[in-house]
Amino acid sequence: MMTHSSIYLFAAAFCAACLGQGFVFFNVGILDEAFWSAQARYVEAGSPEQYNAAHAYGHPGGPVILGTIAVHHLAGISYEMALPVFLTLFNSIVIATIAAVCERLRPGSLWWLPVLGTLSVDKLYAVSTPTSAAVGPLLVLLSLVTLRITLGILEQQNVSWRWLAGWSLVAGLAVATRFDIGSITTTCLFAVLMSAMVTTPSWRQLAGMAAAACAVFAICDPYMWHMPVQHVSDLLGKAALHHQTFARNRLDLGEVASLSSLAFLGLAFTLLEQAVPGAAWKKLPAVFVWALLALTVALYGIFLSARYQAVRYFIPIVFIWQAFLPLQLFGLIEGLRFQSLRTEVARARGRQLVVAVVVLLLVGSQLAFLLGHARLKGQQSGVVSRH
Repeated sequence: MMTHSSIYLFAAAFCAACLGQGFVFFNVGILDEAFWSAQARYVEAGSPEQYNAAHAYGHPGGPVILGTIAVHHLAGISYEMALPVFLTLFNSIVIATIAAVCERLRPGSLWWLPVLGTLSVDKLYAVSTPTSAAVGPLLVLLSLVTLRITLGILEQQNVSWRWLAGWSLVAGLAVATRFDIGSITTTCLFAVLMSAMVTTPSWRQLAGMAAAACAVFAICDPYMWHMPVQHVSDLLGKAALHHQTFARNRLDLGEVASLSSLAFLGLAFTLLEQAVPGAAWKKLPAVFVWALLALTVALYGIFLSARYQAVRYFIPIVFIWQAFLPLQLFGLIEGLRFQSLRTEVARARGRQLVVAVVVLLLVGSQLAFLLGHARLKGQQSGVVSRH
């Protein structure tokens, strides 16, 4: 049940996320916007072009398409304008929910603040498409909800049906947005829940969650309404194209290191947390950590062995580990003694100062990149317009 403080935090986080995401989608811009605004038009008109796999068909991008159509009608604006409006609002709701869940998982901690900041203005949005930009925050939220349910099970607490229903809702939305990465990540996190329930099996609950997630997927993907079997076959075929027929495009080691730097730090500190006996901060469940590690290895293996490689495919797993980086850093900061400071109040303020520096570095580095990217884009547009 949400408290007044949780509601206030959600509202403030939503406003902050709208500012960041609005800057991303309206000033920085993302890839393939024309494809997806056109896809919404094709779906609503029933045009055969909506099935063109060379364009936007096959991801499936259902929430993006339906949301763009809804904003187009409700606001009376063009599809081209409705797309960034929808993405800004949708992602801001997801990011604000992530901030609220972070606060529930670590009450009194500022973990939610850098997570809110980095997810709102992450530099990887500059190389994302509408579906990859939307599924990244969704899978971060799914990971955090999985963590909350897992902790509840392991600590033998009664897990509210709201958390279980929320898991199904987010899982269904993620798969309906990006079938490939959404299905793989959802399956991995579902396995975490199955493993956590070994001692207290509740197969009826698990089956209900899976069925509800499938129902959300079917409802939020308009192609499932009239051609479900063919559409699922098309989705599987589209996912395989990256390893078979796409033109070869390889990422070099520097690009992989650059996009993964903060994520790898989050992974490394999380593994260190598991290895340190008697850590001063509350550890993440081992089953959850090892499942995410296996997911990371599998996804990097799949993406780096494909013929066609792109930075945007890594966004969800990078976002997940980046979200856990400040949690681990703040846990280490809590253990700082500052013995040169005489009073406990001074030591607490010293720790708060270090936390503030960490937040500024994590969020500031992302924002600085996007500002530079937007400035460069503006200069290029000015050169084109003069010619």
